[in-house]
This record gives sequence, C-alpha cells and structure tokens, in this order.
Amino acid sequence: MIERSLGENVSLFQKYAKHFFEIKSIKVRSNDFQIIDKSDKLFQDNFNITYNMILTNDEIDLMKLYFQQRHVLEHNDGIVDQEYLDKTNDTTYKLSQRLVIKVKDVILLSDIINKLCNGLKDNIT
Repeated sequence: MIERSLGENVSLFQKYAKHFFEIKSIKVRSNDFQIIDKSDKLFQDNFNITYNMILTNDEIDLMKLYFQQRHVLEHNDGIVDQEYLDKTNDTTYKLSQRLVIKVKDVILLSDIINKLCNGLKDNIT
C-alpha cells in the first residue's frame, strides 16, 4: 500500500500538471511529467515558470529521487538497476537490492508535490 501511494502521488501530479497544457490546447504526453527536468522545461517554455521558482533545490532533488523510485517499482518490481543508480546517485542502495519505501517518504513527496501544484496554480492562473 505504501509503495502504491508513492506511484499515486506521481500519477496525481501528472494529471494536475497536464491540465494546464490541456486548457491552452498544448499537446504533451502524460508521462512527460514523470521526468522532472522535462516537465520543468515544458512549464518554462510554455508558461515562463520553473520549478525552482517554487521549490528549493533539495525539494527538487527529492522529487526526482522519488519519481525514479516509482519508476523502479512500476517497471522493475522494486529491484534497483544500474539505470536507477546512474540517474539518482543514491548510495543507500546497491545493484539488485529491493527498494524500501517508508511512510515518511510518501508524506514528504506528497508535501513537495502539493507545494509545487499550489505554486503552479498561483503563478499560472
């Protein structure tokens, strides 16, 4: 249930972020918002707002980490692969270890996403 909650946070963010583009009839793919740097660039190019206008660098880094963890959970049954290690530089895991998602991680991701969504809404609408 905790692992699914991490994925649900990512899914909710995707839907929320994509909505801004749908209103303006800008074509994007939902999974563009699973890649933080890509979605940040989309907001910058289309709305002149960046994530670091709303979040701290640490919050953005944590968001990237949690989004990558969601990817491993969804596509690799939670088993850490080399791609995860390369993209995150997460030294708490080694190759082939199973991710362990804690409630505090889900709450922290939820707080970061909530802050970002509120900031997007306040700066776009």
